[in-house]
Amino acid sequence: MRIAKNEMTRKVSYVLESDDLEDAYRSMSTLGIHHVPVMRMGKVVGMLSDRDILLHTAEKNGKRTIAKKKVGDVAGTTVYTCSPNNTIASVAETMLNYGVHALPVVNNAGDLAGIITSTDLLAILRDGEFTHESTIPFNYEKPITLIGLAS
Repeated sequence: MRIAKNEMTRKVSYVLESDDLEDAYRSMSTLGIHHVPVMRMGKVVGMLSDRDILLHTAEKNGKRTIAKKKVGDVAGTTVYTCSPNNTIASVAETMLNYGVHALPVVNNAGDLAGIITSTDLLAILRDGEFTHESTIPFNYEKPITLIGLAS
């Protein structure tokens, strides 16, 4: 059975809620990541995504600028997490149910132990390493319909 602690990224990049949004963006861009936990006093208090940052940008003189705000003013404060012993199937179910692309993995003390992203789940799918308990059911018989796309 595949569980979170065996699949998570252990070296987690994070930001502090007191960090400048522009600095957080630079760090995320440099590292090529789309989501980071927001920390306060060693605990996860939010999640910051590149989409959150995009919502706080403006175009000025043909150049995109990031608002002069703190991470804590922008980041989402509803944080869905998993434990190191959660199955990958339950991690995937949580992501699907709540429409999130990253789950901080927290231990019993509430400390950040790692992170699992939708990219990690895709790698598991690609590698085809499933057990009955971690298989995510898909219906390949139905065609995918995209709604709301301009032609």
